[in-house]
Amino acid sequence: MHKLEPMVEEGGLFKSEGSILVWLTDDQIKMPVKVKSRVLIGSIDADLSKYSGLAGS
Repeated sequence: MHKLEPMVEEGGLFKSEGSILVWLTDDQIKMPVKVKSRVLIGSIDADLSKYSGLAGS
């Protein structure tokens, strides 16, 4: 898996710069399968558990 850290501006919903991490699959689709983020009221962790209808899969 590839891990990305998109640039976000501090303030608003996000607690600090660099507060989002996204994991993508290693195949040519590069599907986002996991996201972690720190936000003002806590944190968000999301894992893709199921998908359907994706072209190329």
